[in-house]
Amino acid sequence: MLPILIVDEDQPSLETLQNCIKFLGYSVVSANTFTEALRVLETLYVDLVIVDLSGCNRMKGSPFAADILRIQPKARIIFLTGDPMGCVPSHACLVKPYLLSDLHQAIETH
Repeated sequence: MLPILIVDEDQPSLETLQNCIKFLGYSVVSANTFTEALRVLETLYVDLVIVDLSGCNRMKGSPFAADILRIQPKARIIFLTGDPMGCVPSHACLVKPYLLSDLHQAIETH
């Protein structure tokens, strides 16, 4: 299985999410910024990109999703947000707070 890329500007949140995903049995790579994530995607194939949109708005998420799919058209994307209105149309979204089981289900089904 290809790794999951996590994108989160908040280092403690990134590390927590990384540990949760490893606990679920997945391989993980991470990036602290959208720019760093795009560099990772140019050199490493991933199965899924999980992006925390905290502090960002929907307009930033949609172009970022387009950039992800331009580089890796088969990548799946899950957005994490604290605001239900912050979900990006046509992509999976988990609203915080969520359970580990919700994250696992999203990874398996999206």
